[in-house]
Formats: sequence, C-alpha cells, structure tokens
Amino acid sequence: MRLLAACAAPEAPPALRRIEFFLVRAARRAMRVLGLPAAEAAERLGLLSAMPVLPMYLCRPVLFRWAEAWLHALLLRHRADPFALPRRRARLWLKVMRFYAGKPWHRRWAEP
Repeated sequence: MRLLAACAAPEAPPALRRIEFFLVRAARRAMRVLGLPAAEAAERLGLLSAMPVLPMYLCRPVLFRWAEAWLHALLLRHRADPFALPRRRARLWLKVMRFYAGKPWHRRWAEP
C-alpha cells in the first residue's frame, strides 16, 4: 500500500509511474486478503483502478451505523403515534442506509 501511496502522489518519479499498472494489479489481488480497510485506503488515495470493485459497491459500516441510529431515534420519537411519522423523512433515511450498506456485487459489473 505504501507503493500505491507513492504512485498517487503528484511528485511521483517517472519510473514509478511506468510500473503503476503492475502495482495496481497486485493491489487488486491483495484486496481479497487485506479486506475492506485496504479498499477504503485505495479510495482515499484516489486510485480507483486499485479497488476490487467500484466505490458504490463498497459497504461503509461506520456511516451505516450512524444512519441506523438516526432512523432508530426517529422511530422511537413516533412510537406512541405511528401515523404522525414523517414518511418522506423515514424513506430518506432508508435510502441513505441502503446506500451506505453498499450494492450487491456481481462479476458482470467488474472491470476487465
């Protein structure tokens, strides 16, 4: 991952830029072992080609728990009178939760 960070830097030497393809390919293969933190690090670096999937397919557990807590608080406030629940706001939080949960990944959506 340090080599990827060096490749992402604007002042990277030309020799490192020439082998960037091979480093990115090795990083994609290593993502199977390294897991979600490595994919998030590649996204922070801005090297989308180093990610195993597109960013919209990644799960964001911290943000998902945050949205889940907000929805839970909204539901608890309207527990006594469920018909007073603002449906648009509840639907919005459900959409946010689905976004942060990540989309289901399928091989046909993978980059070649």
